[in-house]
Amino acid sequence: MHISLCHLGDKCGPSIIIDDILKQTKKYLFMLGYYRFNNILHYLNDNHYENIYNKKYLLHDLNDHKVVYHTCYNFAFNHDYVTNNGEITNYDFVKQRFDLKIKNFREMLGEDNLCIFINFTENVAELKIVDMLSWLNNHKKNFHLIIFTTNPDVSSYYSEHDRLSIIMLKKQYNSWFTLPKEEKMDLYREIYGEFLDCLKINHIIHDFPKSFEETHYFINNS
Repeated sequence: MHISLCHLGDKCGPSIIIDDILKQTKKYLFMLGYYRFNNILHYLNDNHYENIYNKKYLLHDLNDHKVVYHTCYNFAFNHDYVTNNGEITNYDFVKQRFDLKIKNFREMLGEDNLCIFINFTENVAELKIVDMLSWLNNHKKNFHLIIFTTNPDVSSYYSEHDRLSIIMLKKQYNSWFTLPKEEKMDLYREIYGEFLDCLKINHIIHDFPKSFEETHYFINNS
């Protein structure tokens, strides 16, 4: 069975498993930026996906030339826009890229195959999880939401929801991109192992590599 994987905030955490470990390269919304879970929900409920690149909501941070903010949804784009003297110089390119992400996202919602939405957060208790599950139930026929966290106080949250899994990580992931090779490998091994266990517990049939040692990341970095 083909399974789609979709980033769902908060920062760039989902890219650990989707982009780095599994090399899933299809472009969806909420990739590689600061997309807080509740802000994503606000955006989805508005149902005007193209507003994500609406110029009237884009604000350049004069103190950080790499970041552009979305003033309506409080997204922060730190990988998309190029600015010069306070002006975005690659707007048309970014717009085309977001149009592709929106197209893929809409197509994914309409497909029958399972989509696993992945979020990394330190603040599970602050997330509007029930509201997000409601939105997903209304818009995606077959889905599962996985939330990775290092917060030790959330193990009993939302246990009644069969389309939700909250995974406790022992290792910190916030600065994974700066970790030495072996520490990063250990973190990735934990995340992928927990991911596979989650699929097994939820009886999700898949064709992902059966161990971290069989993933693209391990093979290319061992």
